[in-house]
Amino acid sequence: MNDLLKALYDKFYEPPDMTETLSEIKSIHQQLIEQLDKPPRRLVLKLVDDEERVADDLALDSLIAGFQLAWQLSAEVHYRCEVRPMVIKDYGQDGLCPDEE
Repeated sequence: MNDLLKALYDKFYEPPDMTETLSEIKSIHQQLIEQLDKPPRRLVLKLVDDEERVADDLALDSLIAGFQLAWQLSAEVHYRCEVRPMVIKDYGQDGLCPDEE
């Protein structure tokens, strides 16, 4: 299921336009290359790569958690409308269930 959600995320997610930020990142990257020796530069670049990977994983995890919450809410509404209709009748429909006319 998570593979399907990841495929949907990859297909439909459009990242915001961050042209200025990406330009600044490239500039800082170039400055690091020019000012740092290889070992510290590698360490800083690894840090940046790992932070980006964490941000990507968190975004996907957030999508999956939101989908699971929506699925559970949908199941709860279905349960209340189909299995326990008296609860809805006693407290009012509030637009949860379709009219049963």
